[in-house]
Amino acid sequence: MNKGGLVARFSALGFVLLSAVAAVAGPVVQAPASAPTALTPLVGMVLANPGIRLELNQTILSIGSLAQPSLSSLVPAAGVSVESLSLASNQLQATQVARILYAHPRLVIKGKEQLSEILTPEAIESLETSVRAMSKTASKDPESQLAKDLKHIQAITDLPSMSSVADVDGAIRRLVENQVPLGGNPSGGAAAAPVIVDKDSGGRAPVVALTKPAGDTRRPVSVVPAPNEVPPGQAPRMSEAQLAEYVRAHTMKEDRIAKTEQGGLVRVNFESGVYRPEYAPILKKMGVDLVAIIAPTKAEIETYDEDRQGFFLKTEYTRYVTPARTIDEFIDLLPGRESRRTWKNEIQKSEVLASNPELMKVVPLTVELFETWYQIYEEEVVRKGGGKRNIPRSHARDLLAKGELSNWHGLFYMNPDNPSEMLGGVIFLENKPRKMLVAGYAAYRKRLKNGYFITERTVIEGNRLALKLGYKVLSLGQDTNFYGYDYPLGLRYSKAKFRVSAYPEDRLILLNVINPAKMYAITHNKKRGGYLFDTIRRDSPLLARYYAALENDPKSVPEAQDLLGSDYFTPNILPSPDVLVVNHFSWDDIDILQPVGLGNVRKHSLPPPEDSGGGR
Repeated sequence: MNKGGLVARFSALGFVLLSAVAAVAGPVVQAPASAPTALTPLVGMVLANPGIRLELNQTILSIGSLAQPSLSSLVPAAGVSVESLSLASNQLQATQVARILYAHPRLVIKGKEQLSEILTPEAIESLETSVRAMSKTASKDPESQLAKDLKHIQAITDLPSMSSVADVDGAIRRLVENQVPLGGNPSGGAAAAPVIVDKDSGGRAPVVALTKPAGDTRRPVSVVPAPNEVPPGQAPRMSEAQLAEYVRAHTMKEDRIAKTEQGGLVRVNFESGVYRPEYAPILKKMGVDLVAIIAPTKAEIETYDEDRQGFFLKTEYTRYVTPARTIDEFIDLLPGRESRRTWKNEIQKSEVLASNPELMKVVPLTVELFETWYQIYEEEVVRKGGGKRNIPRSHARDLLAKGELSNWHGLFYMNPDNPSEMLGGVIFLENKPRKMLVAGYAAYRKRLKNGYFITERTVIEGNRLALKLGYKVLSLGQDTNFYGYDYPLGLRYSKAKFRVSAYPEDRLILLNVINPAKMYAITHNKKRGGYLFDTIRRDSPLLARYYAALENDPKSVPEAQDLLGSDYFTPNILPSPDVLVVNHFSWDDIDILQPVGLGNVRKHSLPPPEDSGGGR
């Protein structure tokens, strides 16, 4: 699309949006009653559209919940059109209004009273915290992507000079038309995120502006029969007998069983250079649910994309990390007075344990303590529905024999009615090569979980232990990067609320869900919330580094954590929002997950699987 054509389209869009505002507010949009300020046109525009106001509050709370506030998740995608924007115009405008506010910290801090006309108290607190953090980060490193983004937004919006709603509309159009690609300079129409909003979603937009090409009415990509295009140099097509033999040798089936009698997901791992899309219907008949291409080549990644082929680039695991903080530092960073009050109340519930060294023990791990804890792990984790044994009973004895037990620690909770009885705890590892303390394995008796908000207490005590041992980073472990079946769908969100950053971990794969029927069988309150996983942004520098590693050694299997550039929360590491996008696929409960704390969220609304009968 030429630049002039894009300007003309957005001029037309601006007319449509302003007309819609006029229809809601009357022939003239009235400014707020307060004395005019530089914020007056922007506040008036938002006041006139409740949809924008709702999205703006959600967006600000979402950005504020990130461990490292970033603007990259608010950048709209390339190739947007009037047709696609009509699906998510409130979302698009809200994210761009947020970008304008983040780029003008002095006006935001000075104008909090006026902003209270369009923002909740929690959103105002979150906005102020974020703008201060962003300003501080940009001042420390003027060459950072965030500093470039802020400077770019200030230059093309100039909030102090706005005098009308039309000026706000023009600023939004300029922001969409002129982007700063990751690691690049402003350029017309360049995108920071190759992301999509499915037309089937009914207009529900994610945190980023996600669009399909105009006129694209295809069903969601994960259930569309993929075209048979293959990259150059792919292995010859196998016969069905050969494919069946390959499947037998390369099938991975988790022994973790979810709330269904169908059993674990059946996944076939294809070596790079072997898979062909015409295998999908044959594999589905064989009972295969997922196809993964391991350590894909650049040609495979470029050919097997999300839109045409239904392949998503992801890692095997997602790791969760946070800067180690004191309890006061942690609570001060929470967005909003109410969330801080709630956390203090929840922490207080477990104070009866934490204040008594007989009831809460933070100690070096011993064989005796581990084996006492392991009985709880066996009964409350391994044997429960969906359980899986991730650590052997002999773990502590094996470590002791190798002289490595000193790197492990335990946080154990005892029964207040019988202090000699353990009710659960967490096993921590000092991961010295990666300079972090890792909360590796947790198991609790049900009565401990129900009465004491024990997860919140564990996060606080994990931070304390990390600081005591001299670590600046606490990891809340890693999960298999697939939620909604083996792991509960809400686990991804529950971890996000602890102010962690999600990062890719382990090898890269291309994943295709060829049969979602087992996920369709999982219900929560009679609704099907679907499944989700984190994917690698295809414009991320991490992918460029992956290609360079393969070029240097074609037989290597580069792992994502080695491509991030530095240790967690240091200046040279790639920020999480610049690397990951959360993809959430849902049938009839698209809003089961709110975006707060999740970073970039891309939602897909799915039709029932073809073999489900369309029933509920």
